[in-house]
Amino acid sequence: MRVERVRALLALPSGRDGEALPAVADVDTYGELAGSRGLYSHGTLVPQPQPQWLRRELDDSLRERSIVLLAGANRAAKWRAGFEAVCRTLPNARLLVPRLDTGALAELLELQPPLHGNGDLLVVWLEGIERYLTAPDALGGGWLERTLGLSQRVVVLATVSGNLWEVMRKAEGVSRETARQMLDAAVTIEVPSPAGHGAAAAGQKTSADATEAPSGTGDEDAALQPPPPEAAALERRFRDGYRGAEAGWAVVKAAVDWRRVGLSRAVTEAELRELVVLCVPAGESGDDAWAEALGWALAAPGGAALLGERPPAGNGARVFQPHPHIVAHADTLAKPLPADIPAAVWEFALRRSDAFELMQLAGAAAERGRKQIAQRAWRRAALSLDPMVASVAGFLRGANLAGRGGKAPDATGQPPDTSRARRSGHSRPLDGEAVFSAVERSNRAQTMAEQGDRDGAVRLYREVLGEDDPIGTPLAGLNLAAILRGEGDLAGARSAYERTLACCTAHGDPTGMHGAAAGHLGEVLAELGEPGAARRAFEVAIASGHRDAKPRAWAELGDLRRAEGDVAGAVAAYREAIDADDPGLAAAARFKLALGVQDTDPGEALTHYRHLARATGLPSFVAAQAGLRLGRLLHGRGDSAGAREAFEQVAAGRDSAAAPWAAFELGALFAESDQLPAAAAALRDAAGSGHADVAPRACGALGHVLMQLSDLDGAVAAYQKAVDSGHREAAPWAAHSLAIVLRQQGDLHGALQACRVITEGGIGPKAAEVLLLQGDIHRQLRQPKAASDAYWRVVANGALPNGDAQAARLASERLRAMGFG
Repeated sequence: MRVERVRALLALPSGRDGEALPAVADVDTYGELAGSRGLYSHGTLVPQPQPQWLRRELDDSLRERSIVLLAGANRAAKWRAGFEAVCRTLPNARLLVPRLDTGALAELLELQPPLHGNGDLLVVWLEGIERYLTAPDALGGGWLERTLGLSQRVVVLATVSGNLWEVMRKAEGVSRETARQMLDAAVTIEVPSPAGHGAAAAGQKTSADATEAPSGTGDEDAALQPPPPEAAALERRFRDGYRGAEAGWAVVKAAVDWRRVGLSRAVTEAELRELVVLCVPAGESGDDAWAEALGWALAAPGGAALLGERPPAGNGARVFQPHPHIVAHADTLAKPLPADIPAAVWEFALRRSDAFELMQLAGAAAERGRKQIAQRAWRRAALSLDPMVASVAGFLRGANLAGRGGKAPDATGQPPDTSRARRSGHSRPLDGEAVFSAVERSNRAQTMAEQGDRDGAVRLYREVLGEDDPIGTPLAGLNLAAILRGEGDLAGARSAYERTLACCTAHGDPTGMHGAAAGHLGEVLAELGEPGAARRAFEVAIASGHRDAKPRAWAELGDLRRAEGDVAGAVAAYREAIDADDPGLAAAARFKLALGVQDTDPGEALTHYRHLARATGLPSFVAAQAGLRLGRLLHGRGDSAGAREAFEQVAAGRDSAAAPWAAFELGALFAESDQLPAAAAALRDAAGSGHADVAPRACGALGHVLMQLSDLDGAVAAYQKAVDSGHREAAPWAAHSLAIVLRQQGDLHGALQACRVITEGGIGPKAAEVLLLQGDIHRQLRQPKAASDAYWRVVANGALPNGDAQAARLASERLRAMGFG
């Protein structure tokens, strides 16, 4: 059953050997693969020449990077360029192409046991990555990390409509964190459209339109694909519903318009119902009538529903998405069906959108000619609490105003002179001019930094930082401080952060950057050894209420209090940080909170460790370390079964620091319960990990287990590996045990050699016992002088403050037996 299900989830079938994925070289590039993506008819696509620079960038990126994004307007060109590059550079790699439905990838990643790439190189092909980033119902947190863990090396090759900013502004909720994670790790390559394709459409845009943000509805590429098989049935039902099922049709139209105004997330039932009330003159209907209308929209008599229900949102609310074909079809409606988007929908979306959604809304409005709506959306986004959104929105709004009569850049490309506006005494810009200038130059400096012109970027940042723009100046300060801090210039970073704070204070902090600057300043002050000033800065960041800066400042304040020995204060601070939007920050704070309460309230610590060990989407090392401590706590409380489960989960993971420790702890747990074969297996895993601290310990413990299993040769080999490691703690213990085993086997000289590993290095762990054993072996070999020397060293050791008195007494008895008084 599993094999059949896996094959059903793949656009390219697996091989005959169970789940074996096809090799790139075995795939019919322009037939089988193209057909599986629904882009071309079988065998009709032929290779087209690509620019040399594009081939070079693609080939280098595929060899060196884990995530490669192909951006551009023409989906076919991206697909072709990408796969031709894979065939050139990675012909022996395995290829995983999930079905176009985002749920297919989600189900593949959730398989237990996990799906594997059957080799050291796997290419995962994701068509339209924005669909995954804007579909929290399709992929849970951590999906990117799980994808990259499918094989020893994984290359995710994905296409994206528009540019990187398009992905960022479309993402929502936990998907936004995934988008940012992807942007940090990915290389993006712009693929030009083939000559002539889409040129007419592109030529219709005016120069003013070039400054507009694209709509980003996610449906732009739909026109480039053949219609789905159910298209005719969908269109017929939508058309018939306008006359025969007005209430249900209104529900579908409201959901369609929600997408057409640029909002890519699923619409909640409450939002959908309110939209229908706003757009239908009849007003609100009762619950029964609403349920009937919604049922009509969800029904699928022709094989596909006009409206689809998605898994509930995080708050349990029902959420819905219209069929993408109907979204595209709505722009082509002929009378009597209304094709326009009611004004009430735009107004409703303006009220309900967060910062990123406002950018989506502004782009869609601009593309549809709703310039006033676009301006209002950009204005609100520019005043948001997200610095990145504020920066881009401010620039787009200013550029749009400049293109409609404001001052545009002069012929040299320099921004307009804003000195007059500043001299006039206005602390806020009167139009888009000042916003355009300061923010545009700050963004230009960021581009210069990304292109390697560090000095040019710093000069431009300093120029903007010397001004008094409510958005551009703080943005420049934050970016300049980040550069200087990365270079170790803490004093310079401190100055930039302080200037940012002063500017934000003067203008009432319209962007929310005040809290971010205060938090970063506190981190710099802590590094400079000024804990008091750092604490005050963190308190400012907390008081700002900034959704990112506040919890980060609480976490940093917790670290500061912990370093000062204020455990209770640190715990209180970490409690405030565990609900941060940033899952990595929240997880780190929860882990430190658990460490802080572990001795005083182990029950609470267990709760936190369980939460971290079972969560998805967290950094692997956090979950793994939490699992280790969970297992140890449970073991200490007598819950061997719970401890075993925790250790097994960590041991089966990929964290190179925690997995060996978990295997070692698991081996010890099995040994305690006399499950010796299982103990030996776990300890072999730990011993073979290569971990500098765990492997020697595991070798020593494995030797003890093998002794109990009467495998003396195996025990000798395990002990010898521990001895050869030179580990400060494990080697002496293993040497002592090795000497005992070799003596039992009659290898007295080998036993003496094992003893000398310790005794020739001076008195250390186990030294007294080893010297005593060494003396006994010398007596057995009839070497009285060497035996007495060893015994005398034991006696001398016993006279030391921390000496082994018991061994010294036994050595004295042996000396008397040899005639030494």
